Amino acid sequence: MSGYIGSTPVPQATQHRESFTCTEGQTTFNTAGYTAQFVDVYLNGSHLSPADFTATNGSDVVLGVAASADDVCDIISYTPFEVAGATFTGTTTTDVSLTTGVLTANGGAVFNEGSADVDFRVESDNQTHALFVQGSDGFVGVNTASPTAPLHITAADNADLLRFTVSGQEVWAFKGASAAGSNDTVSFGIAGGTQAMAWDENGICTKPAQPAFLAKPASQQANLAVGSVVDIAFGTEVFDNNADFASSVFTAPVTGRYQLSFQLRADAIDSNANYYQFTLVTSNGSFTNIFAFGAATYYNPGSSILADMDAGDTAKVTFLQGSGTAQTDIDTESYFSGILVA
Repeated sequence: MSGYIGSTPVPQATQHRESFTCTEGQTTFNTAGYTAQFVDVYLNGSHLSPADFTATNGSDVVLGVAASADDVCDIISYTPFEVAGATFTGTTTTDVSLTTGVLTANGGAVFNEGSADVDFRVESDNQTHALFVQGSDGFVGVNTASPTAPLHITAADNADLLRFTVSGQEVWAFKGASAAGSNDTVSFGIAGGTQAMAWDENGICTKPAQPAFLAKPASQQANLAVGSVVDIAFGTEVFDNNADFASSVFTAPVTGRYQLSFQLRADAIDSNANYYQFTLVTSNGSFTNIFAFGAATYYNPGSSILADMDAGDTAKVTFLQGSGTAQTDIDTESYFSGILVA
């Protein structure tokens, strides 16, 4: 005999059968337990419709029409098959798998070992392609569905593209930015702080925090003393990138090679002075120019040197007149500058 009379049991379930011999007028049958809506009831071999009985409390089945004496009532309950935990060995092949919980692979995982032209995609709460591996060429995209390079990262304007944290110390980041009317840039530096380096779309590189300064006198420094060293006062900062210049003195923030230069305008030159000495003084050494002016009334002495400086070393410009009258002035058209070059 082929076929099945009644509802076909769900294949992914376990079946429990109970058989009762009825008494006259019996309507209620107390079972060992069932899951509501997973019950079949047979009376004398005939499958009853769900409208002919009630099975809602998980234990009792109640007939709508009372049974007669010696009737046979068969009650079949089904328990859905659920895997609490499973271990698979060897190779397990599936066509489509959907995991709604947590998937843990203690032994590692290999995707697309057959080298098919298929994509791999990880979706986040707000990104459909938070991580994307393009099957055609293996390009990896972050927040992009169409990577055009081995690693292609897309981020919002002026947002960090890439971050590095080393041993819990400062976080370094690459950032991209664009602005109307100016070149697009990518920069590198402390995340959320001053960017150390920036490159624009023309390949021009700038270092906003690179030690560099230009200063000039705030007013004329008049009647410089004779016979003693006088510091030249540069009271106005034209610029000071890293705030390393103060009180006419430059202080090296790091050890390196610094290009230092000065150009002065000295007025009311004393023709009786046997020499004038202008010196660029650093902690590691001094660089002096000596002049004898004769009948000149003003002069523009200047000097430039690539100086070796250690972190904390200082540099300043001094004046020394060997003899004569204290009448020489340093005009405001004088400058002192420097920059870290290596």
